[in-house]
Amino acid sequence: MEEKIAGAEQSFAGIRQVPEIVQNISSAPNNLQPAPDAINAIDTFSAILKPLKVFNSIADTVADVLVFISLYLRRD
Repeated sequence: MEEKIAGAEQSFAGIRQVPEIVQNISSAPNNLQPAPDAINAIDTFSAILKPLKVFNSIADTVADVLVFISLYLRRD
């Protein structure tokens, strides 16, 4: 048992407190704030994509209707 304790003490002998710079780096992701330029870019893309979403919906509907029309015309 004493050998195990001595081995554990040797293993922990080299351990010291984490340097402050490592502590600061590890907490950095929790302190990040979004960049205003990134937020503006997202807003701009949202404004651009909204009309494209409407166009895509209309184009999908027209494509579906054309499929049914072509099937109807082929049945003759």
